[in-house]
Amino acid sequence: MLKHADAFAVFDRSGDLLPGGEEGLYYQGTRFLSHLVLLVDDRRPLLLSSTVKEDNALLVVDLTNPDYLSDGVIARPRDTVHVFRCSFLWKGVCYNSLRVHNYDLRPLEVSLELFFGADFADVFEVRGAKRERRGAQLDPEVESRSVRLKYRGLDRTVRGARIEFEPAPQRVTGSRAVFPDAILPQTERSYLFTVSCEVDGRAASPRSFEVALEEAAVERRSEVARDSAFLTYNV
Repeated sequence: MLKHADAFAVFDRSGDLLPGGEEGLYYQGTRFLSHLVLLVDDRRPLLLSSTVKEDNALLVVDLTNPDYLSDGVIARPRDTVHVFRCSFLWKGVCYNSLRVHNYDLRPLEVSLELFFGADFADVFEVRGAKRERRGAQLDPEVESRSVRLKYRGLDRTVRGARIEFEPAPQRVTGSRAVFPDAILPQTERSYLFTVSCEVDGRAASPRSFEVALEEAAVERRSEVARDSAFLTYNV
């Protein structure tokens, strides 16, 4: 679990949000993203390690490819492709970084796919409460670098999850983004995406990944210093 202000997110150990459970990105009591799954060459990568750091502020995941077979022969051995995944929350935005490293001595064609979706269920629904009526799921708005998933509640409030990609995907729909790439030997490529939680069109504008990460770190250092001063004063 990651937390910041009015937002929290529950991931699996690989950094995905699997549909059907309590995983998701929540903001002000509503789940703005209920499905987020990364595939590398049409498969979920293998988990190497997963750590939540700095008081539930930062999720760091290391992944790799399994053995890929072609006609019964290993075409790409395990551990050829390494994926470093990092996620954190800051002011109503979920920031995500993917770094894909090619450890082979040959160039590799690597395809990354992100599958995503939003049910906009409130926390009581997620925990099993049944509602007689729900609002309306609106058509997604798809652009070359972004997707906005939208829902109009019974209170007429429109909530949205705006997903923005850098670089732009080669293909993007209302539920999927594809990043095919050629990665040179012993080099890596980086991919960033943010998920902004919008309420009636109002949302924090995403910062760059590095700026948001530094601002979040400064806030955490300030909180630690304040807590330390409080404890010292009261000892």
